[in-house]
Amino acid sequence: MGNNRRSFLKRTFLVEKAYQIKFILKIVAFVVLATILTGVIAYFLTDEALEHNFYSIHSKISNVRELLLPSVIAIMFVVTAIVAFFTTIISLIESHKVGGPIYRFKMNLDKIGNGDLNTVSKLREGDELQDFTATINQMTKGIKTRVIAIDDKFSTVKKQIGELGAVLSRDDISNPDKEKVQALNNYINDLENVINDFKFKE
Repeated sequence: MGNNRRSFLKRTFLVEKAYQIKFILKIVAFVVLATILTGVIAYFLTDEALEHNFYSIHSKISNVRELLLPSVIAIMFVVTAIVAFFTTIISLIESHKVGGPIYRFKMNLDKIGNGDLNTVSKLREGDELQDFTATINQMTKGIKTRVIAIDDKFSTVKKQIGELGAVLSRDDISNPDKEKVQALNNYINDLENVINDFKFKE
């Protein structure tokens, strides 16, 4: 129990602080507006109902509940419809600001995973997760830089192996040495195929 409580207290709820705080403020503002709207609608509907029936001789205090019930039902229906409409709009807009970038990240990470290191992630202005985009681009750039360095070293090694093979192809060289060079050439070819799987040249 104690460990669970400490774990809960250590948990960081604001990961993307700017986005989360902005989203919370939007929800709070919407709730405040909905509350005010409910009060305004309730005031006018109940005022009209009371004004219409207050001076009626047949109205009794025991009928107040029945008098206000239609107004309360109307208020609930109107407010629920308005809140549902605007909640849907806000949810669509906010989820699109996050869902769109996540979809692009998925597509671009698939490309990077398949070896396309020229992939650059770009988001529209106003989309969330801009920092995450910069991180992905920095990661891709770092991998690309390392693959280019490996390719440069590989070209040097391949050239030297070719020169060594030319020397060892003479008749006075033993067959075991020639076989070793041939095996080395096979490894070089395999490594070249692996490097060629990456798309990093502009």
